[in-house]
Amino acid sequence: MKNKFRIALLYVSIVMLLISATYIGYSKYTKFRENELLNEVQEQKDEVIVQQKTQEAKTTKTAETVEEKNILSEYKKLYEENNDLYGWIKIEDTVIDYPVMHTPKDPNFYIHKNWKKEESVLGSIYVDGRCGEDTENLIIYGHKMRDGSMFGSLAKYKDEDYYEQHKHIEFDTLYEKATYEIIAVSKAVVYYEPNIPQNEYLFYEHVELNSKEEFDDYMRYMKDNSYYCIDSNAEYGDKIITLCTCDYWTDNARLLVVAKKI
Repeated sequence: MKNKFRIALLYVSIVMLLISATYIGYSKYTKFRENELLNEVQEQKDEVIVQQKTQEAKTTKTAETVEEKNILSEYKKLYEENNDLYGWIKIEDTVIDYPVMHTPKDPNFYIHKNWKKEESVLGSIYVDGRCGEDTENLIIYGHKMRDGSMFGSLAKYKDEDYYEQHKHIEFDTLYEKATYEIIAVSKAVVYYEPNIPQNEYLFYEHVELNSKEEFDDYMRYMKDNSYYCIDSNAEYGDKIITLCTCDYWTDNARLLVVAKKI
């Protein structure tokens, strides 16, 4: 009787061990399959991400290629030499005949850099970093050099007779040739924190003339502060450029030559 009981107990023990082993094996297998599935899902996600990035790169490259194809022929070679090139400015019968640069991520990069990006007291002519292709008011900066180079000759516009002989500015972007008509030769002051007078109109804060009110305020300021009266006016919707250089009638003074696209 005792032997039969022992045999039965042994049999039960063996069965329990088999069940336990089977459960452990199944759990390990299940965990293994879960990991496999997770890895498969992750691989699929990674593949999708790679495909998306590849497509984005192709799209960007295509856009860049299309954009470069649209560059005016006379500026393609220059753009290849320095892709900070924004356009070209020229005023007939003056020394102003220069490339115009643009570095939005480092707005004042060309204040003391030449075309080759070397240190230079002359600097380069450059567009305000906040401006883009569709900006209503392109503010363009240049040094007032004593020899008249860069924007040094703009001081001559204080003389109305000089203005009468040089009313137009040729300003091309990489993609479009254009002529601008001067509508104001104005004086202004640049202020720095914390010394900004209350209610002072800061012309350099208005590159986006998005509303008629803002546009009219800008034009009113330029006309009110102009050295003489110019009959030509601009209307909301006109494309504007503002040439800006130093002046010395007071601290941080600026001379502005404002023109509209015609």
